[in-house]
Amino acid sequence: MESHHHREETHIGALITAQDQAVSDRDFNAAVEYFQYDVKIFDIVGPLQDQGARELKNRLMAWMETFSEEPALLSTHQLVVVAEESVAFSNCLKHMNAQLKTGKKVDMYWRETLCWEKLQGEWKIVASHSSVPFNTATGMAEVGLKV
Repeated sequence: MESHHHREETHIGALITAQDQAVSDRDFNAAVEYFQYDVKIFDIVGPLQDQGARELKNRLMAWMETFSEEPALLSTHQLVVVAEESVAFSNCLKHMNAQLKTGKKVDMYWRETLCWEKLQGEWKIVASHSSVPFNTATGMAEVGLKV
């Protein structure tokens, strides 16, 4: 018999998969659908922190504008979800495989941790943290790491 927690974890995994598809399809409204309106954002690129689903959508639109018209494929790897009654967290590796308008290929992994809260019966992301490791010798981000 499947436990309530397992069903919630599976559901959150499906929401993350739907977000990946929405980003790949450039459906920006669907891509931010599960973010709480005042979500706290710690992203790979500046600023140091940001807040709000609207800001997240604007950043996503600007980022996707840098890619060619060919499909940009976003995927999730090594997903872990832990859900209780009204709070959950997920962590994973995200992978973007796309081509920039400049012709340069983007084949990049980063780490993502999401904090979820069940609000009015729906799971919403209330905090989002994405990062890449950095090389301590050079101070530069390690964007070429692969799984």
